[in-house]
Formats: sequence, C-alpha cells, structure tokens
Amino acid sequence: MERTTSAPGENTSFKTFSQSDTATEVESLHQGSSAGTDAGSSHRPLAVFGFGSARYGMLGHTDQRTLEFEDDDPFETFSGRPRFVEGYFGAAAHDIRAGEQHICILVDRDPDKGGRLFSHGLASSGRLGIG
Repeated sequence: MERTTSAPGENTSFKTFSQSDTATEVESLHQGSSAGTDAGSSHRPLAVFGFGSARYGMLGHTDQRTLEFEDDDPFETFSGRPRFVEGYFGAAAHDIRAGEQHICILVDRDPDKGGRLFSHGLASSGRLGIG
C-alpha cells in the first residue's frame, strides 16, 4: 500500500512524504550482487526479518497493528524484535542494503538471469526505484 504521510517540519509547517508499507519488486533492475547485509541509522534488515524503526514502512511489515509506538512520538512505530517480512515468503535473500529510510533486498539470484530486487520505505527522490 502506498500512502502519503504529513510530518511536522521546521516553523510548524508540514512536510509530505510518500512511503511504501509493503515490499515492492523493482522490476526494471535485474543485476547480480554479492550476498550481504546492511543497516540504516535506526533499522536493520536481517535476511527476510526486520527490526527497529518502522517509520515510512521501511521494515516491510504489512500488519501495522502489531508494531509498537514510541511514547514521545505518535508517528514513530517500531519492531523491538525481528519479525518475518511477508513479501519474501519462499524467496532466498542474497543481498540486503539499507539506506537512511529505505531497504532494498535482492532475492532469487540466478547466475545467468540475475535476480529480483524489492524495496520498501520512504519513496521520495526515487530512492525505491518504483517511480
């Protein structure tokens, strides 16, 4: 599900962010890459499990009702323990990279055909590769 979120900015104005709560395949990119994992400043994907900040859908958890909320920030949701990311069921994760507010995961890598790239999180500035 894609949606727009408004968050307070400087001078009590509101900044608008688009986000993707579900893992969305980036179909236009079919390249191989070495296996690995990565971490953003406040979240970490682990194979097909994620934990940490879930703001902007960056963990890929589709059931937001099971997330916890920060006491001092009603917009900040998080997962305090690794949770399965449903969008990758049955797929083999080969490479995981996390940006400041998004994650990209290469799955089902084949030496001859490449793989499928999924991304989720904050979608501004084209960082998810899905338009």
